[in-house]
Amino acid sequence: MLRGPGPGLLLLAVLCLGTAVPSTGASKSKRQAQQMIQPQSPVAVSQSKPGCYDNGKHYQINQQWERTYLGNALICTCYGGSRGFNCESKPEAEETCFDKYTGNTYRVGDTYERPKDSMIWDCTCIGAGRGRISCTIANRCHEGGQSYKIGDTWRRPHETGGYMLECVCLGNGKGEWTCKPIAEKCFDHAAGTSYVVGETWEKPYQGWMMVDCTCLGEGSGRITCTSRNRC
Repeated sequence: MLRGPGPGLLLLAVLCLGTAVPSTGASKSKRQAQQMIQPQSPVAVSQSKPGCYDNGKHYQINQQWERTYLGNALICTCYGGSRGFNCESKPEAEETCFDKYTGNTYRVGDTYERPKDSMIWDCTCIGAGRGRISCTIANRCHEGGQSYKIGDTWRRPHETGGYMLECVCLGNGKGEWTCKPIAEKCFDHAAGTSYVVGETWEKPYQGWMMVDCTCLGEGSGRITCTSRNRC
């Protein structure tokens, strides 16, 4: 930190006054001369403005300016009076990254999503002195035109269309996911009971016959019933 002087430099002018004295004695003449030498009041060289001066320039109180010291950029602030001015290192400009795909600017360390090539990429502003951006899809799964993060779940029909699958995104650095049949249930409104897929039960039909029913599920809680095995 640098500190500058305040204004108000004064020049003291001393006026030596002398007069002729008779040579009546060396000691007496010397004593009379000493009594007549008196300094004048201080005289100001210039009436300085309130504020600060730096390199010949004047600045108002609380005004800031830039200067260079030993190759370093400084920001100076004028306080005036006996405080003069103080200078501190100029903060470095914050680096940013501009993403042409999103049209947005990000600070170093920011993470965001970038849509590209029908997928969603996870990007991070690295900076590295040139606004570098790093993007990856390793931690995402893309299926059916949708993008999922690790741990996300979704449902889709099995390839045969006979039942529904529940899928979860694993990622594993390769965008992997796994699916398994949904533990679906069927609800029999007549009996007021629910059954899991594959479970069978019997119930009366039209008041005079019994049928065997099976929960198929198929994504809609489908139930099938038959009297084929009964007489």
